[in-house]
Amino acid sequence: MHRYRTFATGLSKTAVACSGTPGKCVTAPSIAQLEGGSFALPALAKDDTYQITVTATVTATSGQVSNVATIAVPVGTTDPTPGNNSATDTDNVNNEPSLFDPPSGFKTVNSAGYPELVWRMVWINNGNADAVNVTIADPIPASTTYVAGSLVCEPRGSSLTNQCYYDSGNNRVVWEGTISADLGTQNEAQANNEVVITFRTTMSTNVTRVENQGCAQIVGGDTSCTDNPATPSSGDPTVWTKSAEPAVVPTMTEWGMIILMVFQGMGALYYLRRRIRS
Repeated sequence: MHRYRTFATGLSKTAVACSGTPGKCVTAPSIAQLEGGSFALPALAKDDTYQITVTATVTATSGQVSNVATIAVPVGTTDPTPGNNSATDTDNVNNEPSLFDPPSGFKTVNSAGYPELVWRMVWINNGNADAVNVTIADPIPASTTYVAGSLVCEPRGSSLTNQCYYDSGNNRVVWEGTISADLGTQNEAQANNEVVITFRTTMSTNVTRVENQGCAQIVGGDTSCTDNPATPSSGDPTVWTKSAEPAVVPTMTEWGMIILMVFQGMGALYYLRRRIRS
């Protein structure tokens, strides 16, 4: 039987899967079997295949990571090409942050002033070591109208605003400027250089659902859109849904009360007359 072994440096194995010729991969080997060299390949006929896929996490923070796989033929077997029984894969560890990642955006909505909604975006440059030039565009949601003069753009820390305006031709709000780095931060509380953008929209009271999502693009680079922090999903739009209105309970007017009293009085009089006759 052929024995297979794999070991790695700078990596932590987390899962193993096998595939290949049908019927050959019944149960994948364990990580311990692979690292200890105790895993024996099944018998393989000519042209049969057996593939092992190892999932690993990079634990090294610099330099290189490598993974070595070796195979040993059974005792008494002659290997015509013994020089191909081992293979190594080596990769460089790049721990430097990218200079081309778009910022991360988070959007919330406040309906306290219904039928006006307040939309709030927070943009954080958390994937870059340096500041990035960004254009942010946020279309006004369908079935709503932008409230004139409501747009406020607040660059914090060393971030800068070049333009902040409502684009009436395309019915959207636009921000252009520079967002300084907050490498590795995950939210507004951790950041120092975030850009906060707020604006208001209004709508008819018969609208029951509104969703909105803004997107940012770095100059000559990728685009990212806002995430709704109220949901577990990533990169989803922020949604406002109208709450069910309470049922209207009919109330009796003053004239209704008078008429009711008249009928009650007539009923009582009729009852008394019947008793007198009997």
